[in-house]
Amino acid sequence: MTAVDLPDLPRRAWLAVTIERQDLAGTEAYSVTVNEGMARSPRRRWFPDRALALCHAADMADAAGLPLFDRTLCEEVPG
Repeated sequence: MTAVDLPDLPRRAWLAVTIERQDLAGTEAYSVTVNEGMARSPRRRWFPDRALALCHAADMADAAGLPLFDRTLCEEVPG
Protein backbone atom coordinates (compact mmCIF):
# COMPACT_ATOMS: atom_id res chain seq x y z
CA MET A 1 0.00 0.00 0.00
CA THR A 2 1.31 3.46 -0.90
CA ALA A 3 1.16 6.24 1.67
CA VAL A 4 -0.53 9.45 0.53
CA ASP A 5 0.45 12.76 2.15
CA LEU A 6 -2.55 15.04 2.66
CA PRO A 7 -2.17 18.84 2.79
CA ASP A 8 -2.30 20.25 6.32
CA LEU A 9 -5.45 22.01 7.51
CA PRO A 10 -4.49 25.55 8.55
CA ARG A 11 -5.43 26.39 12.14
CA ARG A 12 -5.80 30.08 11.28
CA ALA A 13 -8.47 29.40 8.67
CA TRP A 14 -11.44 31.68 8.15
CA LEU A 15 -14.73 30.72 9.75
CA ALA A 16 -16.11 29.47 6.48
CA VAL A 17 -16.51 26.62 4.05
CA THR A 18 -13.73 26.46 1.46
CA ILE A 19 -13.51 24.42 -1.74
CA GLU A 20 -10.04 23.87 -3.24
CA ARG A 21 -8.45 21.88 -6.05
CA GLN A 22 -5.85 19.42 -4.72
CA ASP A 23 -3.32 16.96 -6.09
CA LEU A 24 -4.04 13.69 -4.29
CA ALA A 25 -1.46 11.02 -5.16
CA GLY A 26 -1.10 12.38 -8.68
CA THR A 27 -4.85 12.63 -9.23
CA GLU A 28 -6.87 15.85 -9.33
CA ALA A 29 -9.39 15.97 -6.50
CA TYR A 30 -11.43 18.64 -4.74
CA SER A 31 -11.52 19.19 -1.00
CA VAL A 32 -14.25 20.89 1.00
CA THR A 33 -13.08 22.20 4.37
CA VAL A 34 -15.57 23.34 7.02
CA ASN A 35 -14.13 25.56 9.76
CA GLU A 36 -16.80 26.46 12.32
CA GLY A 37 -14.62 28.03 15.00
CA MET A 38 -11.49 27.86 17.12
CA ALA A 39 -13.05 25.40 19.58
CA ARG A 40 -13.75 22.89 16.79
CA SER A 41 -11.30 21.13 14.51
CA PRO A 42 -11.73 21.80 10.79
CA ARG A 43 -13.36 18.97 8.83
CA ARG A 44 -12.46 18.01 5.28
CA ARG A 45 -14.16 15.79 2.67
CA TRP A 46 -12.79 14.78 -0.72
CA PHE A 47 -14.59 14.64 -4.06
CA PRO A 48 -13.61 13.39 -7.53
CA ASP A 49 -15.14 16.35 -9.38
CA ARG A 50 -15.89 20.01 -8.80
CA ALA A 51 -19.68 19.76 -9.20
CA LEU A 52 -20.04 17.27 -6.33
CA ALA A 53 -17.66 19.27 -4.16
CA LEU A 54 -19.52 22.51 -4.87
CA CYS A 55 -22.90 20.96 -4.00
CA HIS A 56 -21.55 19.60 -0.71
CA ALA A 57 -19.84 22.92 0.10
CA ALA A 58 -23.05 24.86 -0.54
CA ASP A 59 -25.00 22.46 1.68
CA MET A 60 -22.47 22.77 4.52
CA ALA A 61 -22.32 26.58 4.25
CA ASP A 62 -26.11 26.80 4.28
CA ALA A 63 -26.49 24.46 7.26
CA ALA A 64 -23.85 26.23 9.37
CA GLY A 65 -24.65 29.80 8.27
CA LEU A 66 -21.08 30.27 7.00
CA PRO A 67 -19.70 31.99 3.91
CA LEU A 68 -18.48 29.82 1.04
CA PHE A 69 -15.10 30.50 -0.59
CA ASP A 70 -14.52 28.75 -3.91
CA ARG A 71 -10.76 28.91 -4.32
CA THR A 72 -10.95 26.92 -7.57
CA LEU A 73 -12.20 30.05 -9.34
CA CYS A 74 -8.96 31.91 -8.55
CA GLU A 75 -6.95 29.21 -10.29
CA GLU A 76 -8.93 29.53 -13.53
CA VAL A 77 -8.24 33.25 -14.03
CA PRO A 78 -5.42 33.71 -16.57
CA GLY A 79 -2.59 35.73 -15.17
